[in-house]
Amino acid sequence: EPDQLEQIYQQAARAGVEGIIAWPLNLRGKVKPAFIQFLREKFPALVAPYTGLFHGSSASPSYTSQMLEITAELGKKYGISKIPRFAPETKTAGRQTSLF
Repeated sequence: EPDQLEQIYQQAARAGVEGIIAWPLNLRGKVKPAFIQFLREKFPALVAPYTGLFHGSSASPSYTSQMLEITAELGKKYGISKIPRFAPETKTAGRQTSLF
């Protein structure tokens, strides 16, 4: 949901995050049936939306495109860029930083 993505970007900006990679789930092999079973048990209302969204292991192209547009706008709004595929070393390289 766009509102949930915005909340993530708001909190990330408050925490000083400089880059985010956002991409839809990829449900390959045994992961998809396990994920759908998890939804059936814990979040039954989400089963139909997720099974409709995924054709094979990937989310539909229209959903992926929409998500990338939304996250690009949120990145601009909150001053958070996409993380480069091969990010240069930074002063925090080698240690995990905390959001909290």
